[in-house]
Amino acid sequence: MEAQAKQFTIIFFSVLVVFLAGLVGLNTYVDPFKNLNAPWRGDVVTEYNDIFVKFKLLERFKDLDCLIVGSSRSEHFVPKIVNPHLKSNCFSSSIGGASAVVKLLYIRKALESPRLKTIIFVSDFYEFNNLPVDAKLYFQTEMSQYVGDYVSQLRTPDFKDRVLSYIERKVTERSMRSLFKPLKESSFKENGTIRSLNYKSPSKERLSAAIGKSLEEYRSGAWSGYTALSAPIKNIIYEVGGLSQSRSIRVIFIMTPYHPQFYAQFVKNKNLYKLYGKWKSVMLGLNTFKGVEVYDFTDSEKYFPSNGDYWTDGVHFQIKSVQELLKHIPCAPTCNYE
Repeated sequence: MEAQAKQFTIIFFSVLVVFLAGLVGLNTYVDPFKNLNAPWRGDVVTEYNDIFVKFKLLERFKDLDCLIVGSSRSEHFVPKIVNPHLKSNCFSSSIGGASAVVKLLYIRKALESPRLKTIIFVSDFYEFNNLPVDAKLYFQTEMSQYVGDYVSQLRTPDFKDRVLSYIERKVTERSMRSLFKPLKESSFKENGTIRSLNYKSPSKERLSAAIGKSLEEYRSGAWSGYTALSAPIKNIIYEVGGLSQSRSIRVIFIMTPYHPQFYAQFVKNKNLYKLYGKWKSVMLGLNTFKGVEVYDFTDSEKYFPSNGDYWTDGVHFQIKSVQELLKHIPCAPTCNYE
């Protein structure tokens, strides 16, 4: 019996080692999130690290003179409507859940372009929360070197996260999918716009349900553990504002609204609402920076209706809403640039 048990143990651990080695080998070769930084990286095209995909698109974008940064709430600030308004050539670096660090990454990268004249920074209250640095940025050394001074001040992934990046089920699934179902077309256009951007208007019932869902998602995610405005994030905002003088760049900060139904529930959380007031004070205080423009659009009902033609849920607005907001942002002085 003892010999059989020993044999079973040897076989079990041998199979386990081979299995784990196979997972590590597959995930290292495909590297679906492009965060292993391996020189032997396979030529398997993946877009699971959307931050990195847009980083490389921005790197290749020609004649850049305008950069749009923001989370998914800025996705409808598409170049095709911003460009004619500002007489510019914008790149949209909007990424779902983008933190202030991710926004700064794209700004510092865009500053390598001598033609950069305008930055549109679409701000969200949640970005001042002390949320962990996205592993897709933290482990990707080509990007993380751009924002290392701030990453070191924030919550970062740990060793466990690094191990999981090799063997986690999600990573393996994406590696398999990338090998057997290669991309036929990028999810993003050359200017960073999402190809599948949704322009459909939800019904009143669907919109109401979507608002409730987005409220729960924010409570459990973006607002989780939110007790104070992060000092490093404030410094990022001030650094961006300072570019108006140090680099003669027109910096436009846009304070985004919540749907009235969403907002009515949000204000019931007194602690969050108090922080919201502090966020507004910080953002509006940027008006003291010479060359900085801050647009407070937090009261959406002043600018556009609350139906499905203008909203998709409690925090995301339609392209029609952006068109209305742009009416309040003057073209000049951007239009004067040759």
